[in-house]
Amino acid sequence: MVIIFVSLLFSEFREPTTQERKEKLDKYISFDAETGRECCGVCKVSYATHRSHDSYRVLLNHIEAKHVKVISYFCPYCKKGFYSANQKSGHITTSHREQHRKSKMYYKRFGAKLDPSVQM
Repeated sequence: MVIIFVSLLFSEFREPTTQERKEKLDKYISFDAETGRECCGVCKVSYATHRSHDSYRVLLNHIEAKHVKVISYFCPYCKKGFYSANQKSGHITTSHREQHRKSKMYYKRFGAKLDPSVQM
């Protein structure tokens, strides 16, 4: 019964849009007057990058992975769940490199996404 429940949840699931993600996580961001940068409102960590947009993105990934801890992102190849989009992307790169490469090539050639469950 639990297995059926989990599969039903997954089939109805969709990843948050960029805007939904930003709205959900912005409430955890505060401003550090000493460094002049945005920081995590929970643990006060901040990130210095060459571009301010990159530090904001890294901060969002930090908050998702370390504090919110809601599995919101799923691998399209093996259905493994992740706390952040960054974790999912890293997993696909390391665990499904060849399959993902073929899927991207298919998309470029035919303009349609390849079903991840199809083995090429």
